[in-house]
Amino acid sequence: MENIETRLAHLFSKKEWTSEEHEWFLELLQTKSPAELQQYFAGDYLANLSKGHAGNNQMAQALLQQIHHKTGMKTEEAPVVPLMPANKWWRVAAVAVMVVTLGLIYTMIPNRKDEPAISRNQPSATDVKAPVSNRAMITLADGNTVYLDSINSGHLVVQDHVKLVKLASGEIVYKTESGETIKEIQYNTLFNPRGSQVATISLSDGTRVWLNAGSALTYPVAFTSNERKVSITGEAYFEVTTSFSSQSGGQKRPFKVEANGVVTEVLGTHFNVNSYADEPDVKVTLLEGAVRINKNNASELLSPGEQAQVSSNIKIVKDVDLEEIMAWKNGRFQFGGVGIEEIMRQVSRWYDVEVIYEGKPMDQHFRGSIQREEEVSELFKMLEATGVIHFKIEGKRITVTP
Repeated sequence: MENIETRLAHLFSKKEWTSEEHEWFLELLQTKSPAELQQYFAGDYLANLSKGHAGNNQMAQALLQQIHHKTGMKTEEAPVVPLMPANKWWRVAAVAVMVVTLGLIYTMIPNRKDEPAISRNQPSATDVKAPVSNRAMITLADGNTVYLDSINSGHLVVQDHVKLVKLASGEIVYKTESGETIKEIQYNTLFNPRGSQVATISLSDGTRVWLNAGSALTYPVAFTSNERKVSITGEAYFEVTTSFSSQSGGQKRPFKVEANGVVTEVLGTHFNVNSYADEPDVKVTLLEGAVRINKNNASELLSPGEQAQVSSNIKIVKDVDLEEIMAWKNGRFQFGGVGIEEIMRQVSRWYDVEVIYEGKPMDQHFRGSIQREEEVSELFKMLEATGVIHFKIEGKRITVTP
């Protein structure tokens, strides 16, 4: 048991497991006897963990019941273990199934004897695949539309001496022809629909923008005034370049992003803006540099690692989880304790599905991470492993039941 204890201590100290570690742990659950498993997940370790700790968490209780079902303990004897950090490995062994990752939770759920083990490679009869292409389109100043998935890389069009180019990577780039004078400001709109991979664009000043599914960016073909201003709906991540104005003595030109009445002003920095209409707030998160948030007559300055949550006023949240916020850009779903409605809003945009709730959505929070390239059923398997929620897939309609 000594080697198993040592390996478990190592695994439960990690945020993510490799596929080999997943397989080893699943084999441990399936091959060890109830008496042996009790030494790892039950008995005095688990009982002592619950002593002196108040609280009742439905997800924790449901998962503990699964462990007790496997180890032979009676369900009513299962102690209540709150979600909390722990230092000693046997504490982590009891709690980690609830807090490490949804992928980990999935591997921990035992199978009933009359049900086959679920394989991640087993095809589903009814499922929704993740988007495999970018279906973004650009509406030009003259009203014409360029569908990016239907054209090859290379030169696309010239608008007032500005070239629109599609790179081999799929990124859209605006290049100003040197020495040419821009006559008037012309605007383009990049629209990335639901069910589309992330779209990437480089504006004429070199600023790069990543646009999430179900989002749109409106911007000038070339920046000609003393300020650079764009507007978005949905979610976008910006890496803004420093730019100097030739009209105002070479001063730095601010870059402004307008989203649902919230204006984010920067000189050169990295930040994320989430302004989906179905979200309760506009959220601006700063990764590098400094930005100023303006709403009506209110104004707040953000520092790196802070997030502005803007509705009728501006609320500043410090030390936010930047990995969770930027997971969409990095190809992941990542949840750090969020409700099912927030999760399903992300699901509906990425997979382009309709979500229906049977009954009132439960007041339950989930933690975990999974690649966004997975079919939607893989995410649902992990959520259902908690024992507190169920999903039904019917074409492009998802029904959620407690």
